[in-house]
Amino acid sequence: MKTRLLLLFAAFFSFPIFAVNVSNGMINFGLASEDEKIIQLDGEWEFFKGQTFHTLGSAQLKIDYIQVPGDWTRKISDYKIPHYGCNTYRILISGLHANSEYGILSRNSPALSARIFANGELVKEYGKFSMRRKDYVPAQVPLVCFLESDSRGMIELVVQVSNFSQWNGGILSPIVFGQYGDIIRLFVLKLGIIGAIAGAIIFIFLSNFLIWFFNKNHTQNLCFSIFFLTLFFKVVCGNFNVVSLYTNFFGYSVQLKLENLVLLSFGIFSILYGLDNHFVLKHPNFDKNISFFAFCMTLIFVCVPVEISSALTVFLEFVLLAFFVYSILRLIFAIQNHDFYIGVYSCFYLAFFLGIFFDKIFGGNFYFSCGEFGIIILIFMAIAYLAFFLKRFLRNYLKQRTVLSEKYVAYRKFIPSEIPHIFGKANFGKIDLGDCAEINATIMVIGEVVTSPGKTQISMREQFETIGFYSSKIIEIIEKNGGMIISIGQSYVASLFKCTAKNVTNAAHEIQNLLQVMNNRRAQDYYPCVDFNIAMHSGNVLLGIIGSQKQIDLTAISPSIELVNEICKWGYYEKIPVIISEQVVQNLPKSYKTTMKFLGKIKFNEFPSPLDLYGFSSPKNS
Repeated sequence: MKTRLLLLFAAFFSFPIFAVNVSNGMINFGLASEDEKIIQLDGEWEFFKGQTFHTLGSAQLKIDYIQVPGDWTRKISDYKIPHYGCNTYRILISGLHANSEYGILSRNSPALSARIFANGELVKEYGKFSMRRKDYVPAQVPLVCFLESDSRGMIELVVQVSNFSQWNGGILSPIVFGQYGDIIRLFVLKLGIIGAIAGAIIFIFLSNFLIWFFNKNHTQNLCFSIFFLTLFFKVVCGNFNVVSLYTNFFGYSVQLKLENLVLLSFGIFSILYGLDNHFVLKHPNFDKNISFFAFCMTLIFVCVPVEISSALTVFLEFVLLAFFVYSILRLIFAIQNHDFYIGVYSCFYLAFFLGIFFDKIFGGNFYFSCGEFGIIILIFMAIAYLAFFLKRFLRNYLKQRTVLSEKYVAYRKFIPSEIPHIFGKANFGKIDLGDCAEINATIMVIGEVVTSPGKTQISMREQFETIGFYSSKIIEIIEKNGGMIISIGQSYVASLFKCTAKNVTNAAHEIQNLLQVMNNRRAQDYYPCVDFNIAMHSGNVLLGIIGSQKQIDLTAISPSIELVNEICKWGYYEKIPVIISEQVVQNLPKSYKTTMKFLGKIKFNEFPSPLDLYGFSSPKNS
């Protein structure tokens, strides 16, 4: 299975490009193969310093030879060619079919501004060719040009170039030559690969950005997203210049700056390296200085003209080499300290740099350069890292969800929904054992829920069911009036009201009315009636969470609660259905106070001061 995958990979990333070197400005296409597929026009081209196509016919012109692809800033014969200026290349291609269509294809147009002539006719122009800097307009786009052979089966190919932008001038990218259909297929295949690479980079960028967006603690994912965004610019602007192929919206200077932003990736990765506490403790300012340097260089790249930024690009390549060595040291240090993430960051940077480094040394193969191969390796590494990260994230998320669901189940044991808000928490999942909060509230206790004898005897189970039915109805009334249940016992219900005293008394009236209606129905069926009394008082209450993680409960601690229980017991023995303390009556409207009956100052045990109590009668039961 592995062998088949390797063969499939080799078939997909290969194309029959034959190496037939140009010698003395001439090449025989027929020597490539019997099928006449595609050849690279690498070798010695004729070179004319400072000449244009229209001056090549002069008899006194001296023919020199220069290596293509390559920089023309070198010494030829007795003079050195400057990196700025205008020069002309020429090659003679023989061994072709007469009057047939052929084509040439290159990653970038030669020297940013070029005119292509075939057999004396202008067939293509890129940018604006000019002998003077002020009239020169660069355009770094893919070179796609179609040619026609003459009746002898030959093509005289002349490439006239001018450069006033880049530090290096000349035909810098390999040029391939072949039949029309083969060039088209190669061009489409190249675009497909670049499109797939760009799509994968965008996917990785969005994935890392969304991870950081939903959890700001994942700084490494934000840095990854920024790095892959700049890598996207390099792919579409520099690797095959797909953007310029379809639109002129971005000028050459903008494209070059976007492409060069990826060279500042060491600043982004220095932030990631700063997460390594073992190294930061020894060198506290090292990563900060690198990040600051990268930020300043970014501003320079954005602001300075292209001519200067081209020179800075050469300087940055040396900085990349230094940071490459630094990344190796950080990788070794990460392995020693078992720091997985720093090791991943280092491998990311090493894979990215090696592609650029090998392209600089060996030159970029047209179809599949080392830089592209390094980017693909980087994409696979990033996807593997995302899979590992998401797997761990999903495992932690499911674990938290399980703990959270257990908490919710535990909190459902008569824990009011208002508790998270009172405790200043977002939800039940944020509440922990021992959390507490002090509030000022009105306390209402409904005590001694008992059944009086009736003409029909009921069992003990029926008696408990009757008490449970009344308790559920009482809870509904309390919650409807803004109260929350803090405790339910065998024969009592305790609740708190943070709202006005009017709501508390309204709840007491509704409970008494419910008691009258239901007892009238029970009396008609000769069933026992239910009776209970209510007490209300205001004061500070401390709410807290007790129990265990699987059996969480709410408790309320306050002297006021103890006092209300004493008032409720006193009302039961005195046959007073509803008793209200002075603290509650003070906050009631006058219309409510007129129905109150003053019961006197009552002294309770363990409470030093007597308490003014009021009561109002309940509807009489039939």
